[in-house]
Amino acid sequence: MALYKLSQAERDTLHRLAEKEQTLQAQINGLEGQLVNVRLQLAALRNKTSPAFLAPVEVLAMIFKLVHALGYEDGHACPRVPVEVAISGVCEKWRTIALSISSLWTVFRCLRPQQRNLLFEHERLLTYLERSGGRPIEISFEFHDMKMPSSGNSDDQRVDEMLKTALGQSHRWRRFVLASDGSIESFQTNLLSPLRTKAAPKLESLEIRTGKYHTDFNQLQVWNAVDWSNQIFSEPVPPLQYLRLDHSALLAGFQPHLNNLVHLLLESGPATDDEIPPLSLTAFVDILGLPSLETISVRGSVVEGGPLPASQIKADRLKHFRFGMSHSTNLLCLLVYRVVAPKLETLTVGYSWLGIFPSPAIADIELSDNSFPSLQSLNFLEVTLNSSNTPDHVFLRLIERTQKAKKLTISYNPHYQLQGGDLLSYMKQCSPNSTQYLFRICPEAEVITWRVPLLFSFPYELFRSDSWPNLSKLLLPPPSSDYTWPTAELLPARVKLEETGNIGVVSWPPDSKWASSDREDDAFIRQLEEVVDYASYV
Repeated sequence: MALYKLSQAERDTLHRLAEKEQTLQAQINGLEGQLVNVRLQLAALRNKTSPAFLAPVEVLAMIFKLVHALGYEDGHACPRVPVEVAISGVCEKWRTIALSISSLWTVFRCLRPQQRNLLFEHERLLTYLERSGGRPIEISFEFHDMKMPSSGNSDDQRVDEMLKTALGQSHRWRRFVLASDGSIESFQTNLLSPLRTKAAPKLESLEIRTGKYHTDFNQLQVWNAVDWSNQIFSEPVPPLQYLRLDHSALLAGFQPHLNNLVHLLLESGPATDDEIPPLSLTAFVDILGLPSLETISVRGSVVEGGPLPASQIKADRLKHFRFGMSHSTNLLCLLVYRVVAPKLETLTVGYSWLGIFPSPAIADIELSDNSFPSLQSLNFLEVTLNSSNTPDHVFLRLIERTQKAKKLTISYNPHYQLQGGDLLSYMKQCSPNSTQYLFRICPEAEVITWRVPLLFSFPYELFRSDSWPNLSKLLLPPPSSDYTWPTAELLPARVKLEETGNIGVVSWPPDSKWASSDREDDAFIRQLEEVVDYASYV
């Protein structure tokens, strides 16, 4: 500042005004602080008159528990601010109540943490373990994009420390989840090895997806299928109901006892050569026959092919079967030629090219029930067929055994790349010298969900024929540039058009406390909107 341009009197005035400004600003800061304190006191007094404050502690506790349950209703999602943390931060009374309810601190989810937050996440885990007061607990880890170039890396050690802390509480586990994209190196030594001798007497749900094979590809047993060998957990056997493994975790040996299994999800591992050994067909047949098994979901070529058993397989409690993202028809072949499932309600085939490799001839046997009598829904999600004139015999057998389904879903992505035959082409084939259609899919269907883009012209002739004489409702996606609705006047009068956003089974396992509809977690749901690379499933 060029003070020399001012007279002495002006300089003195300048200094006095600057000092006065500082004094007034200090007074303002003091008043603002007082104002904040007054407002806090007012808020505290007003809170005492609000219903939320006046409500009895028992009522608030019940509400907190309900909100907590709703916040974690999806088995794989987590609120940005955990429900229990939000509740405990409202006021002193709420915090006191929240800290006194140990069940509010029994769900710990560390999903895709940033590396700089690993120490905080470990401290948070310790806090939850303490506040949960010895109750059965759910612990979930999901690690992605962890840059850990060496075993001595401090971040790698922090992950190991968290796992060690979690393993120390295995006797309390109700649910344990570990998922990774392959960026963590130490699961074999710091998780699998300890689990061989750990007891988990309360464990109901287990998910292990390592995202990386535990040894070099050349050291894996090429072409030798793997049997189930119950390699983890000591006695007593966990009451495990839900199991989800990727291929790499399966081969590493994360194989618990399956005595009480209800829900099984098997998924493909890291993309690599197809000589990675699969689960043996014998082991899968044994799993199908488990007395408590209700749902199976298999993604990718996880189970070996080969000759089918000579006798039928009774899956008395199987309700939901989902298969996809594979060009192999071995599991579908096993299901339609050998499995008797009187309670099967939904069957989903997704993102598969059936018949690209001709299925081997099958020795047919007489089944005690050739249909699935309880089948409600058959779902085809972007299914491609072989481009010959006749579909693969496994597909034809599937159509034969699902005649009783009351709901049919046919869905194709707007970016679908037609590389073979499609369902619509087959459905429109007629007998020679006849108008009778050769392939009637779900002729008893009452509801059809039709998510077919403009790539295909709408087959009015099918809907006007006797293909679906009981059809009363046609569910369609919201109109868009990719999906347009058919003209209602060109359809039978009994068919009502309705909009839907639900395609197939939108939560897996259906009707389960472990169910998830998270598209980031479930590839079957996610790929409804993504381009499927069929070459990766060959």
